[in-house]
Amino acid sequence: MRHIILPVVAAAMASLPALAADFTPAQSERGPMLNIPGLPPVQMPPGSRVFGPNGEGSVPLPPQRPRQVYPRQDNFPGARPDRDAADAEAREQQKPETKEAAAPPKTREEVINDLFGRLAKAQDEQEARGITRGIERMWQISGSDTADLLMTRAREAAGKKNFKLALELYDKVVALEPDWSEGWSQRATTRFYQDDDAGAIEDIARALALEPRHFSALTGLGFILKRNEQKARALQAFRKSLEINPQQERVKKQIEELTLDVDGRGI
Repeated sequence: MRHIILPVVAAAMASLPALAADFTPAQSERGPMLNIPGLPPVQMPPGSRVFGPNGEGSVPLPPQRPRQVYPRQDNFPGARPDRDAADAEAREQQKPETKEAAAPPKTREEVINDLFGRLAKAQDEQEARGITRGIERMWQISGSDTADLLMTRAREAAGKKNFKLALELYDKVVALEPDWSEGWSQRATTRFYQDDDAGAIEDIARALALEPRHFSALTGLGFILKRNEQKARALQAFRKSLEINPQQERVKKQIEELTLDVDGRGI
């Protein structure tokens, strides 16, 4: 039985910004509000925790740390270092002379931006699926070997439906890497499966504050709002997700279904 109903108030906000580093939760007599970028404020049950500079007992989001993506090396010294050195010297001599310096390796954010540019131009779901896998792989890199290992174990536990263990591990992940959007997004999924809708929305809001293009988090928000009979708000979340990743067939189906239910009603 769903024991948490999430009433939602306020008119639609401006469209999702290209990048947003934080969000500001408002307060009301009925409980705290979560202002998720690009969506109307979500009313939380009294006593729920919120994050941001105006949230009671909360902490501000830390700035994201730039992470370098290094190019893959094609030649590694092996059992024959002399041969390796000779081959490398020969290849170097065969290279055409150029006055232009080698381009610096792209940062993690630049790689992700390039992938999103390709995603917007994808012609079909199959092409988009390959690009989204690339984006998701980049999202799964925290910059911390410890956090990455904890995330792997948490995902394995969740896959075995051991949600208690998964949640314990995700708690450690977000404590260790609070500026990693994927940690919050994955913990939100686990909370969703535990029927903790309020906690899941809190984590989704945190993930979107760090990465507002996180289409999976927006899709998850849509399903949470839908099962709490907030169909108009769910429709907006699904539309935002589809706007970022236009080739999501399951999201298109949700939009078609909800449009029939919501059409003609005021938000």
